[in-house]
Amino acid sequence: MSTERRLLILFIATAAGLTLGINLPLSGITHAASPTVWYVRPNGGSPEQCTGRVNAPYPGSGTIQPCAWDHPFRALPPGGTPRITGGDTLIIASGSYMMGYGASGAENCDYEGSYDCLMSSIPSGPDASHPTRILGAGWDSGCTNPPELWGTGRPRFIVNLTDSSNVEVACLEITDHSSCIEDHLFPTGGSQYTCQRDNPPYGDWAATGLYAEDSANLLLKDLNIHGLANTGVLAGRLTDWTVDNVRIAGNGLAGWNGDLVGDGTNSENHGTLIFRHWVVEWNGCGETYPDKQYVGCWGQEAGGYGDGAGFGGTTGGHYIIEDSAFLHNTSDGLDMLYTRLPDAVIEIRRTIAEGNDGNQIKTTGAVTIENSIIVSNCGFFHDMPYWNNDDDCRAGGSALVFALNPGGQAKVINSTVTGEGGCLASAECALDKTCNGSEKVLIRNVIFQGQKIFFNPEEDTCFAWYDDESSPPMPANPFVVDYSLITGVRFGNVTPCPGPHNLCDVLSDLMNMGIDAFDAHLLPGSPAINAGTTSGAPLNDFDGRLRDSQPDIGAYEYGSTSTFGDVPATHWAWSWINRLYASGITTGCSTNPLMYCPENSVTRAQMAIFLERGMNGPTYTPPPGTGTVFTDVPLSYWAVNWIEKLYVDGITTGCGTSPLVYCPEQSVTRAQMAIFLLRARHGATYTPPAVGGSTGFNDVSTGYWAAAWIKQLAVEGITTGCGSGNYCPEDSVTRAQMAVFLVRTFNLP
Repeated sequence: MSTERRLLILFIATAAGLTLGINLPLSGITHAASPTVWYVRPNGGSPEQCTGRVNAPYPGSGTIQPCAWDHPFRALPPGGTPRITGGDTLIIASGSYMMGYGASGAENCDYEGSYDCLMSSIPSGPDASHPTRILGAGWDSGCTNPPELWGTGRPRFIVNLTDSSNVEVACLEITDHSSCIEDHLFPTGGSQYTCQRDNPPYGDWAATGLYAEDSANLLLKDLNIHGLANTGVLAGRLTDWTVDNVRIAGNGLAGWNGDLVGDGTNSENHGTLIFRHWVVEWNGCGETYPDKQYVGCWGQEAGGYGDGAGFGGTTGGHYIIEDSAFLHNTSDGLDMLYTRLPDAVIEIRRTIAEGNDGNQIKTTGAVTIENSIIVSNCGFFHDMPYWNNDDDCRAGGSALVFALNPGGQAKVINSTVTGEGGCLASAECALDKTCNGSEKVLIRNVIFQGQKIFFNPEEDTCFAWYDDESSPPMPANPFVVDYSLITGVRFGNVTPCPGPHNLCDVLSDLMNMGIDAFDAHLLPGSPAINAGTTSGAPLNDFDGRLRDSQPDIGAYEYGSTSTFGDVPATHWAWSWINRLYASGITTGCSTNPLMYCPENSVTRAQMAIFLERGMNGPTYTPPPGTGTVFTDVPLSYWAVNWIEKLYVDGITTGCGTSPLVYCPEQSVTRAQMAIFLLRARHGATYTPPAVGGSTGFNDVSTGYWAAAWIKQLAVEGITTGCGSGNYCPEDSVTRAQMAVFLVRTFNLP
């Protein structure tokens, strides 16, 4: 019974605003006069057995006992009246809660119609200062073990925010327990991943994780919404929402869909909508259960959809999107092409969009994009199973698309853009509008690194194009480009060079200019260094480092100083190590002076700390150890707590048995590391797919003991090997290499 940790937190925060309390039948409930805190835990009881007001298990006998309820449905019963009141708090203990027909508290649900077995809507708080709160346990201490809400019996959605305002939902995991995708390849007869939706029992799947309409003053925080058969979040007619640290991943049709009715009408948003630390990835693909592999990826030509996040229909609102990522979705990464009402404003900062099949970012209205990295490797899904290759680089695969209102303006400042679609940037007049020639797309301090076009590798992608052919066309070129570096491109119908302070057809000298391993950090001697202008330049760069008095062009500011004294900016792993440090996973190998020791081997003791922090967050502290698990890790050993927690989590079984030993001071080999990382990413029970006819590496045979793990590590993009087509499985892992592996495994910003 779960729904990803972050989603669970959100759900709990929302339900927390309910206030009723006594564990009586619905007809006998009386509401408390002031906000109440309610509790749910797996070993709680029914409303007849427990009051729900004390965080304690049901003692086993008696009625109206001071104990918690046993299921969120007790607070928000399907087909019934909520037992909590607006302004209350509902705290859900860690555990797994089945959401649907057959669950505790679902007595009103019908077997045939189990798709309507939905929690009642979370009651609105009395005002924005007194929200109803639905919170997963640990919501206030890092949310390291959120409760799981998982859908079964094909409910239309799991968390219900219909007409819910003044609500917080936090620290929840929202998911289902099926690998299926709703209507997968249905037009051509379906596939092994197609959900059973004709006759019950439908199976352990849910269509949507979180549903909201007519909802204002919402906070969603620390939610993990993943693996739903259709959509992660379906939400429209929103006002003043904040979404913080929410992951939406592996949902079979789309990630965040803002079109409630499917025809682009009646879904308008308004007010300020803030999205921070928002990760939207692999939507349009299924997620297998329980091993969480992405499968069945399908695009629009195959009958799917695949937008990571889309605000459909005609909508307004002031959108602030910061420190976020849109990765490997099967259509557009971020689709805001319909935010075209007069109050529409879009601000995007320190955000990466990469590997989405269509356009990476599409916008309409007043737009500002700063310190962002846009990588349109739009052929990413080519030749994957179930993928229709006609979908490759859908809609041209542009990195940036701007639809301009008459007289409107968009700005791109200090960003880095590359792509293999038709053009890196394109502009058109907004739908049903007639532009007047005064429209502008201001490009300043931006690097445009061209690539070969995916469909025509003999030709460079074009820099920019504006629609001068439609009826009515854009009457004039809107692109205004200065203090920018444009290289490796053809110029389409926009020619920025010669132009004011632009650098064209020069080597950009980025850390990696290739489309499949693009790294936008500047190398020493890059012509982008100190070539920007202070006019409009943000104070910090993509990594949050201060820009100097003469800013560089691009998303990153080059600097001669480094976080660690032994990792200069010229070090090949400089950016990865800095990202690991910024995420709190490492504090280095010494503090005075601050050093990282990049070439030292990683020991098995250090690996335990890296993995536990990666799984549970940088502030995580493991429970005290016993010194009795491994004979070579006594209670006095400095990392005993971390090593024993890694064992309890099932990530390691040690390095030997009889007696059980861990070998804490041994170096981790690259083969061992593959197993550590994949178990940490997917869970202790994870087993990689069969290795097949080849591992993809010259030095790893299909019979090698870790062959399947190594191949899967490459499939998931965590490793590309050690060079020359090899993996070097018996080599020790250095701390520099480990920084790369950890950042990729845990998607660290």
